[in-house]
Amino acid sequence: MTDNLSEISDLDLARRTLRAVCFDTDAPAAARSQASRTLLELSGHLRSGGYDADNKDLSTMSVKELDALIAKIEQT
Repeated sequence: MTDNLSEISDLDLARRTLRAVCFDTDAPAAARSQASRTLLELSGHLRSGGYDADNKDLSTMSVKELDALIAKIEQT
């Protein structure tokens, strides 16, 4: 995929940006949590009561846990 922003779809750009926030260990936990939640919502994996990942709060997840959750979602 190209890095030329004029050739990247809005959806792909939004997804890249949200993923970058999720993996940014310097970002506030609230920002990482919201970015993760938004990714889950956009992918249709967030159910009305929350997500299905042992009901662990996204803001308490490590980068490794968030990476595993995103990888699981991308496989479905």
